Amino acid sequence: MPVLVDDMQDSVAKAYNAMPDRLFVVKSDGTIGYRGDRGPRGFDVDAMARALGEIVASDKGAAGKKASASKAPKGD
Repeated sequence: MPVLVDDMQDSVAKAYNAMPDRLFVVKSDGTIGYRGDRGPRGFDVDAMARALGEIVASDKGAAGKKASASKAPKGD
């Protein structure tokens, strides 16, 4: 799972004028799966962890369904 983190000089935050800080989880399809409140007081790491767990479980379920469908016998 790729993880993106800004460098110690906050280059991305400065480039995008990202104030106030927020925590995001980007799903594998590129959509936002979790958007935290304004930080640092609005950071809820537990909520972000729950959202990430749900997203990973959902992606695994979707991958399992695709694998099952590809193994299904095809009609002639």
